[in-house]
Amino acid sequence: MKTVSNRQLDLFAVIFLLLFFLTNFSYAKEFAVTIDLCPSHKPYEARLFNYLDHLGKKLGRPLPVGVSVSGKWIRQHPRELEKIKKCYLDITWINHSLTHPIANDFLNNPTVNFTQEVMGNIYLMKANGLSPSIYFRFPGLRHSSVRLAELKALGYRKLDADAWLAKGKKIKDGSIVLVHGNGNEPKGVTILLRYLRTQENDILNGRIKVVNFREINTNNI
Repeated sequence: MKTVSNRQLDLFAVIFLLLFFLTNFSYAKEFAVTIDLCPSHKPYEARLFNYLDHLGKKLGRPLPVGVSVSGKWIRQHPRELEKIKKCYLDITWINHSLTHPIANDFLNNPTVNFTQEVMGNIYLMKANGLSPSIYFRFPGLRHSSVRLAELKALGYRKLDADAWLAKGKKIKDGSIVLVHGNGNEPKGVTILLRYLRTQENDILNGRIKVVNFREINTNNI
């Protein structure tokens, strides 16, 4: 009976990783990372924030990251919020609504008080030491033309994403990546961390750049 040598096993591992990378990712010169904090009773994804903190320190500058936070998550996880605030990150804080309604098509539900969902969370974010940007991420990335007009009238802009990793979307050049840092979608976090670790040398050498989503030329903003 033939046995497989360690060298053959190493070769198989390299081939597997190469096939995984080619299957899951296109070559990206630059992309933006955004992290959603929807309401959840699960612990936050400390492994994600810790690695981004670690990578920024190796780069010698904090990584730009967009964090979309809901008011309900802020109330549920005050200690975890403080840990995120202390990370070595250049965070753009994004409004993700006050209560993150889901029933009947998220914020498109006509019974939802949209102004309260937007402005109520702005108040709560500020009360917790955050500096809200002008960007708003709709729960589920669901928004009607009516809600977009209401958002514009309030003085805010929507932020979408084209690479929701847990839903099978791929990181491409110029992508705005979406993962959940609230513990609800560990699959997406695992995919992102695997990608970042695989490409860490290129990121450190500047061949691949993690940029602020504002620098991405896309209709997702």
